[in-house]
Amino acid sequence: MAPCSRPRPTPTAGRADVSLSRLAVRRPVAVSMLFLAVILLGVISFARLPIDLLPDVSYPRLVIYTAYSDVGPSEIERLITERVESVVAATPGVERTSSVSREGVSLVTLRFAWGTNMDFAMLNVRERLDNVRGSLPDQASRPQILRVDPESEPIMVLSVAGADLWETKELAENVFRRRLEQLDGIAQASVAGGLDREIVVEVDPERMQAYGLSIQDVANSLDQANFASSGGTIREGRARYPLRTLGEFTDVAQLRDVVVSQQGGGGASGSVYVRDIGTVIDGFADREALARYNGQEAVGLLVFKEAGANTVRVARMVEEVMGLLREEFPEVTLDVASSQAGFISDSIDNVVSALIMGGVLAFLVLFFFLREPRYPVAVALAIPISVIGTFALMDTFGVSLNIMSLGGLALGVGMLVDNSIIVLENIFRHREAGASAIEGSAEGAREVGGAITAATLTTIAVFLPIIYVEGVAGELFRDLSLAVAFSLLVSLLVALTLLPTMAARFRIGEAPIETVGPGELPPGPRPQGVFRTILWFLHTLWRLPLWILRLLKAVVVELLRFWGGGLARGASRLFGPLLDGFDRVFAAFAERYHQALNWSLDHRGRVLGLAALALGGAVLAGLVLDRDLLPRVDQGSFEVGVELAEGTALDRTDEVAQAIEQVLLGHDDVDAVFGTVGRDPRQFVQSDEGTGLHTARFQVRLAPGSATQPVVEALRGSLAAAAPDGVVTILTGQTTALGQILGGSDADIAVRVRSQDLDRAFVYADQVAALLRDEDVLANVRVGADRGQPQYEVEVRRDEASRYGLTANAVASAVEQGMRGVRATEFVQFDRRIPVMVRIPDRLRYNVETLQQLQVQQVPLRELIDVELVMGPSEIRRENQGRVVTVLADVRSGGLDGALDEVDRALAGLPLSGDLRVEVGGENEEMARSFRDLAFAFGLAMILVFMILAAQFESFFHPGTILAAVPLALVGAILALLVTGQGLNTMSLIGIVILVGIVVNDSIVKVDFIVQARERGMDLRNAILEAGRVRLRPIIMTTATTVLGLTPMALGIGRGADLRAPLAIAVIGGLLLATLLTLIIVPVLFSVVESARMAVLGEDSTRRRSLVPSGEPEDRGGAVGPAFPQPGGSR
Repeated sequence: MAPCSRPRPTPTAGRADVSLSRLAVRRPVAVSMLFLAVILLGVISFARLPIDLLPDVSYPRLVIYTAYSDVGPSEIERLITERVESVVAATPGVERTSSVSREGVSLVTLRFAWGTNMDFAMLNVRERLDNVRGSLPDQASRPQILRVDPESEPIMVLSVAGADLWETKELAENVFRRRLEQLDGIAQASVAGGLDREIVVEVDPERMQAYGLSIQDVANSLDQANFASSGGTIREGRARYPLRTLGEFTDVAQLRDVVVSQQGGGGASGSVYVRDIGTVIDGFADREALARYNGQEAVGLLVFKEAGANTVRVARMVEEVMGLLREEFPEVTLDVASSQAGFISDSIDNVVSALIMGGVLAFLVLFFFLREPRYPVAVALAIPISVIGTFALMDTFGVSLNIMSLGGLALGVGMLVDNSIIVLENIFRHREAGASAIEGSAEGAREVGGAITAATLTTIAVFLPIIYVEGVAGELFRDLSLAVAFSLLVSLLVALTLLPTMAARFRIGEAPIETVGPGELPPGPRPQGVFRTILWFLHTLWRLPLWILRLLKAVVVELLRFWGGGLARGASRLFGPLLDGFDRVFAAFAERYHQALNWSLDHRGRVLGLAALALGGAVLAGLVLDRDLLPRVDQGSFEVGVELAEGTALDRTDEVAQAIEQVLLGHDDVDAVFGTVGRDPRQFVQSDEGTGLHTARFQVRLAPGSATQPVVEALRGSLAAAAPDGVVTILTGQTTALGQILGGSDADIAVRVRSQDLDRAFVYADQVAALLRDEDVLANVRVGADRGQPQYEVEVRRDEASRYGLTANAVASAVEQGMRGVRATEFVQFDRRIPVMVRIPDRLRYNVETLQQLQVQQVPLRELIDVELVMGPSEIRRENQGRVVTVLADVRSGGLDGALDEVDRALAGLPLSGDLRVEVGGENEEMARSFRDLAFAFGLAMILVFMILAAQFESFFHPGTILAAVPLALVGAILALLVTGQGLNTMSLIGIVILVGIVVNDSIVKVDFIVQARERGMDLRNAILEAGRVRLRPIIMTTATTVLGLTPMALGIGRGADLRAPLAIAVIGGLLLATLLTLIIVPVLFSVVESARMAVLGEDSTRRRSLVPSGEPEDRGGAVGPAFPQPGGSR
């Protein structure tokens, strides 16, 4: 025996051991209660588990949104963006800052390291923003922190349409919103679109000048006239009464009677009222956005759920309330514009269907191999028990039911029976050798217990390194890893305890036990004497319930035996020929395999050389596979974005949006279209691309069963023609929380051009965009910012201003108040606060000539300023506090990696000059990080598996032999991806990492048998051949159950299945080829390594002589049939 191998107990000696399996066989009631408790806790946990689309993914990004309306990008950058950036860039955990300054909007994006606690990060950022608030302009809004989190996105968007838009919004705000927020699980319902009430005091500039008043004077008067406060306390005897001073407006008409100033020495006759210089209008605010649904303007209701709430259940409750509201308000049209619940339900149903179908296919495999139904039923019990037990562990560790955790269960469903197959096969091998039922079950399970424990731990070990994968992939696959690990642990417990306990009750080759009847009811003949007769009678009555129970048991057993026998005979007649044919085919395959194994042992060098060539070919094939971060997922919906020239009015944008809407609704596969026209702050969370009065965005929902890509290609040309003066962008896969997480960036590829000189950067960016548009593999190529837009600049004549005693600040304030107006106060009506604005009429404040008519402290403004029409930037982008211009592009075909090669080739021909710098980023940054982390996970998984195997075999040689199956699995995985048209992405690479733990299982079982046979004194060649004979059937069975269990997932049928299909394809391809090659390569490699070891240690050459090609094994012609009992007790 090798000095590095630990001594193993012989089977005879092992019978005295106290093992878990032996204990379970002796305590069947305890085992039954254990698994009943597991099932009970699993069912309770299943009812408690939340159902959602994705795991709780906290994307490490915050967006700081600050509004400062009607201010140009340059001023936004100088007054807001730079100041916000300077204070938040030092927040702990920030990896990169970027910002966009547009007209009226500042966006600062903070990207944190993965793993950062985003709740604490938000608190840190809010504290720093509160410190900088005092240095921001007074009329700028308070900086708002927007969190990038699927949980913060609305789960439903409802469309409310009616005859009058104002009344519709009032109904949605006051009735519908409040009704929805009363539902359990809903955190908030917000209203979008419609009309917002605003009170405007429209003043006449000429009248104000006649009275010597300014807009600020009017605003101050209104503010001072609208005031209420507490006034102290009044005491009357022992009573105390609070005192309130009421001076707030209670009616809009009261604003007309506010005194602005006193003229001519005071008195009522000298008072100047608001009505003297202007008009009070109770109307609507200038609109910055509107909502559209299926061709008409509507009001949107955005429904947000509470954290941890069941999305599907919440959506169902919302739809029930909608039905009641439709009956109560028939004049209003209430529809679901978009809902995550449909996609979640479809995705989870598909996963559950894949899990069930995989289990059924695995059961059929067991039935073909084991023939009699009771054996596959016993083995197949591992599937439901393991799944139910997993629910209890998922609840304990806070894992929700989502497409990733259920995908993990679907991934493991075929592996759950592997341990049970090996245990049951070994038990019946001992039973047929003459062992008793209890002893054979206990010893058979104990003998392979170490091997299946090591195999299970190696499979689980490969999931541990996935925890170290950062980014989107690591966040998504945590739940999948835990689900697989939990289910495998429960299946191991089933194989080592429940299965031996059940197998100990199976009878093989023995006469069936006669059913024991209930026996005689009386305890004996009636005795003599009255007293003894009474006792005898009472004893009989006491025995009566037990006698009845024994009678019922006997009847039930006889009925079951009768009907079971009839069903077995019927099934035997029905399936007998098919099963016999399967046995003949498998016997022929086994004979061919043994011939191939003998030939391989005689030609070891040639076999290993062919394996090396296959591995090299797979590596070359892997180089041509497309590379992406994650597979494209068809969600049955897509987005259409429209961007017109900067400065386009909302009315014109709405006209183009209606044309786009008609094109979309004209397609037969389009079910519904919901759009927002104008500025939408929610879009800043998903992307920092422009959203303003010149933009519109539509969410397009397709009819059930429609594929997204054909519809998109059919509509692309028509959509571009509908907006001839704008840019139309089509985005697929980003209309749900899944798409936003999988997208992760504004575009697949982003070329960043850095320079402080924006003009030079724009020129170079235009050249880059022109080159990229010529590449067929790219689509949606655009410069991330327009080069410029016309704008008026007002320059203060400082000398003239100082001559009148005025400052530049006073002049600038006069311009701002005259052209924008002033927010004077608020009109309170119940729980709503309506702004009161003071401004000049729209016909004047939108006219540049008005600047010549305004005055500053009685000084004409035209004498103090110069007005010039110039070109200014439409937006200014910054990264890490430096200016940048970005060229964005999406991948049309060929994969992200190939597209990046084309971009690099195009950029190589463009020389850089001055301070220009170019970086290529976008989704490829996340892809590079994920691939790098997965390579690390693969290496770490190999190390962990080696450690587990070394501990199991107490050897440094055998783990290396077993791990030889891993390169063979890579060959199969790459070929499977190539044949099915899939590429290398995070999902397929996760599958390759998982293969490390799966493919070594068969090798472990085989090598373990060889080592045990060698320890019993068998020579090397015969030990290898005997292992091939004995372990062939369980190896084929475990591979077939795993492959067929994954087949429904690999087919990728249904919504969301595209995400998991590459993982299943990689595992199936790798496992199939690895199993076929492992049956040959691993024994050959084991013989080479063992021969070399024996030669080095100088062991007895007679043990090595059997490896000489001329040698023949002792029982080469031994039986190759199944170890499981066949009908009639034959093998």
